[in-house]
Amino acid sequence: PTYLQGLERILEALTVGYGEVFFKFHPRETPEWRERIQLRVLARFPQVQVIQESAPFELLLTRYAPEALASYIATPLLNLEGTGVEPLFLFHLLDDLRPQPVFAQLSALLRQWNYRFAEHWAEARSGYRSHIEFHDGAPSSSLADLLRTMS
Repeated sequence: PTYLQGLERILEALTVGYGEVFFKFHPRETPEWRERIQLRVLARFPQVQVIQESAPFELLLTRYAPEALASYIATPLLNLEGTGVEPLFLFHLLDDLRPQPVFAQLSALLRQWNYRFAEHWAEARSGYRSHIEFHDGAPSSSLADLLRTMS
């Protein structure tokens, strides 16, 4: 239930902050979960366009040309360097997710890259800039290294 509530909160913020919002199911999402999400969350946001393709979003970037890519946590957000698409992580705005170890670890990694977290839901809007710097010359850790040190 908290997953669906969090997803609903994210979509609410994005539909207020952006003129056009696309939704893509995670490739590993089961048919049962897709139906639950469709009926309990997406039905509340008819303006959200559901992407039906199952290809990784990195392969769909040019087709949809989003200003930002938002998620709780997703590999495509870490693969946006050089695309002009802003990564918009939103897990830290959800009280039940923020303290979980994987999200704390991701926060540490993103801070190394000078990622600017949105401080409020209202910042999840057109014009948001993360200022992420994957290669700023400073020593940094890969996500795999960071996970090893924190486990």
